[in-house]
Amino acid sequence: MVTWQRQVVRVGTLGLHVARAGPRGAPAVVALHGIGDDGACWTELADELVGEHEVVLLDARGHGRSDAPVRGYATDEHVADVIGVVTALRLHRPTLLGHSMGAVTALVLAALHPELPRRIVLEDPPPWWRRPHPPSAADLARTDSLRRTILALKRRTHEELVAIQREAAPRWSQAAVQQWASSTQRLSPFVPLALEEQHRSNSALEIARLLAAVRCPVLVLHGDPERGGALDAVAAATLRQGIAHAEVERLPGAGHAPRHEDPAGYVAALRRFLART
Repeated sequence: MVTWQRQVVRVGTLGLHVARAGPRGAPAVVALHGIGDDGACWTELADELVGEHEVVLLDARGHGRSDAPVRGYATDEHVADVIGVVTALRLHRPTLLGHSMGAVTALVLAALHPELPRRIVLEDPPPWWRRPHPPSAADLARTDSLRRTILALKRRTHEELVAIQREAAPRWSQAAVQQWASSTQRLSPFVPLALEEQHRSNSALEIARLLAAVRCPVLVLHGDPERGGALDAVAAATLRQGIAHAEVERLPGAGHAPRHEDPAGYVAALRRFLART
């Protein structure tokens, strides 16, 4: 049974909640969740790592038990938060695991602060390197649809959310479904309300320059677009062009959350990568 130590780390004016387990001084892993999730959504994977690593599960601003500012949810703010937590906890060159929004954070952090991460693992990152700036009307319409979907989910009870996710994600474990429902209820409404701000900010990133600046080992794990995955073959190939040393692995049958939909395949690929790098 893993014992998690919880604390609030002050980064600027914000209090950011972290859960920490594993031997202090062991190679550190910091997990960065996607939008609507929180650190607890990494628990099942973290259980696989805590014997050999110190694992830190971070609730991003506006998520979980962290503070929720009215605005300020662009990638640069998330990057600054991660740096603040890593510095406060005195973690030496941690491995960053990022899913979706968290994958974008890890990728940009690795480009702008190459001295910080030992390596990064990107789980189904949204392909911002292919999106236009300024955003197209169609892209903004999809962002608005996501905003409305998240706000509608927040009006549901925990039991309703569990039923919705069981039907939508039959390959998820019961624990993962419960954690997702809880994280959805804890999510601040300021987060979905800031989605357009985040979209416009991310679209303005100099992606080609950022990708070329990534020096640490990179593993990308993604699912199938027809099952909800964010990366298709073209987006994955474009990413490899930008980061020549990146390893890209598709987990067939998985969607946008491969660690939930193919946990054995995810853990096996992750362990191979950690052993090689």
